[in-house]
Amino acid sequence: IMADNDTAPTEASVSPSCTAVTSANESHEERRATTVRSRAVSAAFKRLATSMVPPEPVLSAIKPPMSRQAWLRFLLTHLPILQWTWTYKLQYLIPDIISGLTVAVVHIPQGLAYALLATMDPVYGLYTSLVPVIVYSVMGSSRHISLGTVSLVSLMVGSAINQVFSERGLDFCMDEDNGSAFVDNATNLTCSQLRVEVAVSMAFTSGLMMLVMGCFQMGFVSIFLSEPLVSGYTTGVAILVFTSQVSHIFGIKLTIAPFILRFPDILNFPRMWVEVVRQVFNWPRYVNTGAFVISLISIVLLFVLKVINEKLLPKVKCSCKLWWSTARTFKWPIPIPSQIVMVIIGIAFSAGLGLHEKYHIPVVGKVPSSLPPLTFPKGDLMIATLSNAFAISIVTYVFGASLAQVLAKKHNYTISSNQEFISYGLCNIAGAFFSSFNSASCFSRTLVQVSAGGKTQLVGLISSAVIAVVLVLMGFVFEQLPRAVLASIIWVALYGMFLQFKDVWKYFKISFSDTILWLVAFVATVLLGADLGLLVGVVSAIVVIVGKTALPSYEVLKQSEDDAESLRPLGKDAGSASIIVYQFRGPLCFVNISVFQKRLKLAIHLETSSEDSEGDGCLKTLAMKIGGLFRKRGADGYKYSRSRDGDEVEELHLEVSSSEQAAEGGSAIAVEENEPTAENIASPVSRTIVIDCAPIGFMDTVGAQALLQVILDFDAHGIQVVLAALTRENKDLLHRAGFHMRCGDQWLFPTVEDAISHAKTGVTLHPQPIANSAKLSEKDANVNQRRQEVVIPGATNRT
Repeated sequence: IMADNDTAPTEASVSPSCTAVTSANESHEERRATTVRSRAVSAAFKRLATSMVPPEPVLSAIKPPMSRQAWLRFLLTHLPILQWTWTYKLQYLIPDIISGLTVAVVHIPQGLAYALLATMDPVYGLYTSLVPVIVYSVMGSSRHISLGTVSLVSLMVGSAINQVFSERGLDFCMDEDNGSAFVDNATNLTCSQLRVEVAVSMAFTSGLMMLVMGCFQMGFVSIFLSEPLVSGYTTGVAILVFTSQVSHIFGIKLTIAPFILRFPDILNFPRMWVEVVRQVFNWPRYVNTGAFVISLISIVLLFVLKVINEKLLPKVKCSCKLWWSTARTFKWPIPIPSQIVMVIIGIAFSAGLGLHEKYHIPVVGKVPSSLPPLTFPKGDLMIATLSNAFAISIVTYVFGASLAQVLAKKHNYTISSNQEFISYGLCNIAGAFFSSFNSASCFSRTLVQVSAGGKTQLVGLISSAVIAVVLVLMGFVFEQLPRAVLASIIWVALYGMFLQFKDVWKYFKISFSDTILWLVAFVATVLLGADLGLLVGVVSAIVVIVGKTALPSYEVLKQSEDDAESLRPLGKDAGSASIIVYQFRGPLCFVNISVFQKRLKLAIHLETSSEDSEGDGCLKTLAMKIGGLFRKRGADGYKYSRSRDGDEVEELHLEVSSSEQAAEGGSAIAVEENEPTAENIASPVSRTIVIDCAPIGFMDTVGAQALLQVILDFDAHGIQVVLAALTRENKDLLHRAGFHMRCGDQWLFPTVEDAISHAKTGVTLHPQPIANSAKLSEKDANVNQRRQEVVIPGATNRT
């Protein structure tokens, strides 16, 4: 009726039944819309709840054990003493006792010497060798690590203490002879007491950091400390340690004003050596001849004993026969404790000849015969040493975990890296309450423990017991020990670190970037100090990684004529090859997409001109979004011309003959970007480029779009681009980025050989036009992925 009368129905003409149906439909649509909205809100809340779930390391750290087996596993993992005591064998007891006594003998001179590096009284080195070692024996997972004082960490502690003095205007406290001077007359706090407060506060801070990072499984922070960086950094630290002991070797006083108050170690190395040379040239006035003679004799004797231990003792064989067994021949098991031998000789000569009283040779001084006194960290000092504590935490974990991994692999047992992080943190936290500065694993003592036959963590408990006895009963013995002997022990101990200079040549033969990283870490550490040197080294490593990501290598290959399954490098004939394989050896992301496009252009010797000729109305300059490739479009074919400027690059010019221009009436035909005409689609491709995606570890959204853009732009030039050997992650990313909207799965091949075989068949693939792809639904897109033949539509829907 409406159609015949061409009139609209009035309200009166609508029946009540129609009104009821309409109301029911409207209510149904409202309920459906409400249901859809509620489901959308519910899904949004679920996504929000899922996004708020902590990551796995955090979740595992805060999730308590829920069963008896989980609790048992938790205790065995975080209390290794339960594990090694439960499986302890009686045959381990004698080797552990011998190794514990030997390590204790090494602990004593090293503790006294390395305390000087921390600018503290030598007795605090023995304190650091007591409580932290006991805690590690309970919490540590490595059976052979020897914890205690370390030259590198001790130097960083001393640097942090001087930095606090410099910030507070207490430059006079940097002189070790002013230890009894008062910092503040109101509080009666001396410089030595302030040193202890700074050291224990920093030990507590770094221990707390390591504990938190261990609980949250943040061991990945050490991945930027590569082997060349660590080698260059430790070599630079060895130079700083060597320089710091020059004053004790020559018996001179070095007081260098800080170049920058906030960072007193900057340029401290060259200025200190200038002062040393000045004082040495004025020998009688500044240099203590007696201290220098003692240092010279100590260094010679230490090197002689070192040669005996390394060259002669391994050749000595002993024979032992007990009444219940047959005679057995074995190598000499224990090296000569050269450092404790020098300590005994130094104490004997100093006390017997009265070197301190007669010749004014500096000695250790007062050593209290007691266990470590209780100390408590200060909040303001914890904040002041926050950056130093973080650097020490990373260095402690990196060196300790790497050494523990090597020993565990050698002796066939497993360790937990996170548990090592936790144990180092607890060692420093506990030591901070017992007058200890930062402790770490020592390589030289660890080798002594292994060579002495140590089997379990019981070695640490035995060595701690020996040191406790020495502190209580024999502390006064070390009061006459010359400081020159301790400085000589440190110098000789640096011999192995100085051998790392050979690593420069090793890295130079392997990788130039590793050589640069080694040199940067070394020079920065020597000139800027241990803390800033580590920061500069880490930043340099990150720059190297980013540089290699932004500028990865590439290679152009083609199928070998002798072996169809092998590829060989393609030389200067890439511009004439019909099928080439392009390998981009690196990730494809926003950092390097322009490099990817440029090198792809250079790979096939393709370069286009960006200049438009006057009167060439049917040409249009088309610039690619991701590179510097400019091209001109015409109605006929393509012409390649070799450049004569020495760059060995070919230029692609799209030329149109004058007769064809006249046939078209000289009119300009506007061609949309990335939309080839039907004539160009029907023409055969001049070559095929197979992009080997196997070396592309990952790509981001920009990289996926760049791949699609390369296919579209090169297709407009009659060059077919296909992808081979994509990983599943990269393939899924391409799909999510809309690759299937323009290209289907027929552009993706599982191997390079399959892609080359496809190219040899002559089948041409062309992307879907923009006009059509914009209207594709999800179902149409899935159908488009299964297209297998060339799409050659008419000119009406392509122009």
